[in-house]
Amino acid sequence: MITPGVVVVTFRAAGGGWLRADTLGPGRRPVWSPDGRAVAYPEARGIGVVVYSLESRTSRVVYRSTGSEPGVDLVEWASDGRTLFFKGTDVRGLVGIWSVTEGKRPRLLVRFPPPDVLSTRGFATDGKRFYFTLGDRESDVFVAEVTGR
Repeated sequence: MITPGVVVVTFRAAGGGWLRADTLGPGRRPVWSPDGRAVAYPEARGIGVVVYSLESRTSRVVYRSTGSEPGVDLVEWASDGRTLFFKGTDVRGLVGIWSVTEGKRPRLLVRFPPPDVLSTRGFATDGKRFYFTLGDRESDVFVAEVTGR
């Protein structure tokens, strides 16, 4: 049985049967590397980025927040297969997209507007640009007083 919030990679045999399943650990929304040899995902608590190598069957933490750096919500690979982009929230509550390469600190690339205009979903990249949606939190609320007869 698979536990919710745990990343699992399964492997199939040439004949179509299942060979094995590797349980990678607590995480969410894994993404395949451009060459298909690794999987990256945000740690379950949103404090870091983990990369799992299918060849060595080992995981390594590419980035972990020190507490003064942003947390991680979503991860995407750059086309070079070495750099990762992540969408996260900094200590001031501001959302952005950062790039990170193993052994280096994250670099802010995109700063989203204040929280009243949020990036409500994921993001994608073609290697040159980022694509994302913005949502404007507004509504029309009417209040009516109801009285009996």
